[in-house]
Amino acid sequence: MFLVLLLLSLFRLAAQPDGPAVLSQQARQAMSAGHFDEAAQIYRKLIVQLPNVGGLRMNLGLALFQAGKHRAAAAELETALKLDPTLAPATMMLGLCHAKLGEPLAALPLLEKARKADPSNATVLLELADANYAIGRFGPAIELFRELTSLQPANSTAWRGLGLSLTDHSQSLFARLPAESAEALTLLARARLAADEPKAAFTFLRQALTKNPHFGPAHASLAELYTKTDHSDWAAAETAKAAPASGVFAEIENASKEALQAFARLSALGPSAELHETEAEAARARGNHAGAIAAWRKALALKPGNPNLERGLARSLLQSRNYDEAIPLLTKYQLYSELGEALVESGKPAEAVPHLLKTRTPAAQAALGRAYLAIDQPAKAIAPLRAALATDTDGGLHFQLARALQRTGAVAQAREMDRISQQIRQKKAERQEAAGAVVITPP
Repeated sequence: MFLVLLLLSLFRLAAQPDGPAVLSQQARQAMSAGHFDEAAQIYRKLIVQLPNVGGLRMNLGLALFQAGKHRAAAAELETALKLDPTLAPATMMLGLCHAKLGEPLAALPLLEKARKADPSNATVLLELADANYAIGRFGPAIELFRELTSLQPANSTAWRGLGLSLTDHSQSLFARLPAESAEALTLLARARLAADEPKAAFTFLRQALTKNPHFGPAHASLAELYTKTDHSDWAAAETAKAAPASGVFAEIENASKEALQAFARLSALGPSAELHETEAEAARARGNHAGAIAAWRKALALKPGNPNLERGLARSLLQSRNYDEAIPLLTKYQLYSELGEALVESGKPAEAVPHLLKTRTPAAQAALGRAYLAIDQPAKAIAPLRAALATDTDGGLHFQLARALQRTGAVAQAREMDRISQQIRQKKAERQEAAGAVVITPP
């Protein structure tokens, strides 16, 4: 009799307007209609009635995730897994939450577990690849992106991810080479040759062959340079000395070639936000800020409001000195160093100071020193300018520090900084003159 009464009471509860059955149906309808905030509210009502049901917590987490509330979603999904550790979808969604929150280390074990449960899930593969890439695990990222491009050959995100992973992998390998080795110098020469700077490439190749006269890849690159500069007879002599690459050099070369192939596949898919983002980054690396801005805008037309794209646009606008457009975006994403720089350059140094005090990067320190000088506080300018001196490539920071020291009465120190500033400028001018005077000579 007791069991019958219990069942009857549960039936009545389910049948009530705010009973579990009715609320579940309403929640499902809200989810289907894309009303995720409404669905979350309904699931919360259900959880009040059934607090220990892991599936309901998981559904609430899903609704919050779809509503873009990833932190709140993660909390509910963690609770769901505590109530029921067998909820595989909750594991996957929790991993996705951490990925969206920019927490790759937290996402990795969850996504790896989700992948074992569903090896062909493209969403899990992509987020797992991205998480590995974010923490510098380029090898696993490359394999995952390769797998994803095989699974979805038309996935532009996957091809971009593969290209970036291969590029960064090759750069990490390059960083291990001794700076003055024949291998490193030859790779620098190839980069200059690809950028259509044959004289700079020739200088690096001569240095490489001085280090190792028998380094085959350097001879092969010199043959290519001679061919490009219409010296086919010289090229033939170098081709005879060429030899295939091996070891780390070959690994770097192969990764670079595969990266170019991945970007070519991305381009072949046609216009996409991923393609335009890649074009923007390439233009920015070449110093073509106008081209970068145009590409960022094309990407944003396909993905309006995308944070990564807007941050990229903001930085390119800053580099092109378009401060009026850059400042609102830099403010929106709290890019304090760049925002401070933009404010200093646009004649608002006092407004820049509070932002620049929030970060300690060399660029921020340099801008902070300039801001203090502009608002007639030279004593405060000295420390940040000193902190940024290691990044001075044209003598400008040493000159600014000399001004600050001069204005605070430290005349001897000011003279020394001014001397160093002139020395840096002179050496830069000599390097430029020497580069312009390079003559491509026969072997």
